[in-house]
Amino acid sequence: MSRLKDLADKVRDELQIPIDVIHPGENCRKDFETVPDLAVSMFNMGQLVPIEVRRSEDGQSAIICNGERRWRAAQYVNEHFKEWSKEHQNGNRFDTLRCTIEPISVKPDERIVRQIEHNDLAVPLKPIERAEAYKKLVELGWTLERIGKAVGKTAQHVTDYISMLNAPVELVDAVKEERMSPTAAKKAARAKPEKKAAAIAKASRGERVKVKDVAEGGVLGIGDIKKAIKRADNYIYNSKKNTTEEARWMGVKFGLEIAARMHDSDF
Repeated sequence: MSRLKDLADKVRDELQIPIDVIHPGENCRKDFETVPDLAVSMFNMGQLVPIEVRRSEDGQSAIICNGERRWRAAQYVNEHFKEWSKEHQNGNRFDTLRCTIEPISVKPDERIVRQIEHNDLAVPLKPIERAEAYKKLVELGWTLERIGKAVGKTAQHVTDYISMLNAPVELVDAVKEERMSPTAAKKAARAKPEKKAAAIAKASRGERVKVKDVAEGGVLGIGDIKKAIKRADNYIYNSKKNTTEEARWMGVKFGLEIAARMHDSDF
């Protein structure tokens, strides 16, 4: 840990840091259900990718900036694989973890963007986790356009995700439990009171809430039309139908059903 005290902006050395002095910091990811699977991989193959840390204010510990899932998996191995380790002599234990140091120049808001990018390369954030990360950046003064550019998305994409958080808590919970799509939650946030109440009742019963449960009929928006065209194209070029004509018809039909909100679709 002595090397953590004097960090220059360009220091990217890899360190072996005792696992008991590493602690989680602020993290976009809240769901760690995949940790046991990663633990099996790390037990068999070791730590393939270092975690990124920064020095704590008192200089006594390392705070995780990226890689909390790996840290949790290493702890899981140490706690749950004790007996297994006796039978599998080639298995790994983790008294230390490979770490790199976050550049001093990285600010808290930039750290959020870095976490989104790192997670997208491994196990993407859940929709609500991503929405909360975007909202946090807005609270820190970022514009929707700046967020979109930073994560390689459009400003509308960012707006759509943040709008999910305006849905009733029962529906937000349904998204977290994958009983409601992000698209449905976005539409629920601005649905009429009677549709919103019906959707909440359905979610409270543990049932899946679909787009058609909360969407209103009427004139199609440009987003709906684009989704319809995309679905039609995908169906045409990936179809196993006997003829192009038949594939095209089925694609257009399915695409129009998407536009008419008869199926769920992602942002």
